[in-house]
Amino acid sequence: MSHEITIRKNGFAEAMYAGLEPAWHGLGQVVDEAPTSADAMKLAGLLWTVEQHPIQTIVSQEHMDEEGNPKIENDIVEIPDRVANVRSDNHSVLGVVGCGYRPVQNCEAFSFVDDLIETGEIRYEAAGSLRGGKTIWLLGKMPERIFITEQDTTDQYILFTNGHDGTRAVHILPTAVRVVCSNTLNLAMRKTQSTSRRMTFVHTGNIRSKLDEARQMLGLVNRQFESYAIEAKAMASVTLTSEQRSDYCFKLFPNIDGQNNTRREKTRAEIMSLMNDQTNTLAGMRGTAWAALNAVTQYVDHSMTKNISTKRTVLEQSEHRMASTIVGHGARIKAEAWENALALIS
Repeated sequence: MSHEITIRKNGFAEAMYAGLEPAWHGLGQVVDEAPTSADAMKLAGLLWTVEQHPIQTIVSQEHMDEEGNPKIENDIVEIPDRVANVRSDNHSVLGVVGCGYRPVQNCEAFSFVDDLIETGEIRYEAAGSLRGGKTIWLLGKMPERIFITEQDTTDQYILFTNGHDGTRAVHILPTAVRVVCSNTLNLAMRKTQSTSRRMTFVHTGNIRSKLDEARQMLGLVNRQFESYAIEAKAMASVTLTSEQRSDYCFKLFPNIDGQNNTRREKTRAEIMSLMNDQTNTLAGMRGTAWAALNAVTQYVDHSMTKNISTKRTVLEQSEHRMASTIVGHGARIKAEAWENALALIS
């Protein structure tokens, strides 16, 4: 598996990053400050659109000519109920989809995220496309920063991913990133939210209506972050006993009867150790439920997938870790860790 960042024939990589090195693959345009949507689209090379074209195929038929000799004729036959999603700039085919498929254009994705904030401008810290443009993503940073304690702060982001090949739905994820150690918590994966509130929809029906509905749902995103801040501050105000911290780890990674639980024991021990890490012992949070939660997120984001099979390349390991922490197994563990931390303070 490669990095999958779209590379044009002239060597241009369709990706942009603000204020940091270009991820683990070393590709893309890096700028000092996060740009607005217009500049982000240009920097990431996402100004192209998706066009839909009818599909045809050639059917060969053999018959005899007037002299009795075999002759092959090719007929062009249109394929019904299917269209090709084609990039407007280089005419590459991104995918074959049903006639009911409705593309969400790149400019619509940026416009969607822009419209989420009534006051203050969203800045984009990352954007780009994968596999020739079959998948696009953008990460918008909201203007407010949340202060959990005096020294512990969290930035607020919106992650928007979209597919143009017919295999990926639109995903919109509100995400909190802890500044002191870059731990992430995907608010959309919270167990308290139903599946219908994970802001995912397919490319059929009235796309404009679906975007409007998702926007209304994400209109609650500020309230989600407000709720996050209230709950996080409550966690930071409750000190746990050593037994409570141990039970917290055990509930997340319990022993399994009939199996060798050495690995789970090591996991629990590592999380217990991380509770005393300098990032989790800032003023006002040592030994609290908030420190316990962040020890888990720190373990998931930085340690859990560290020991992946050595048969994988460094790039493959990085991709696996990213997928796990955002939408995979790691995200589910963090969601459960949040709910268990809430239960400790209720």
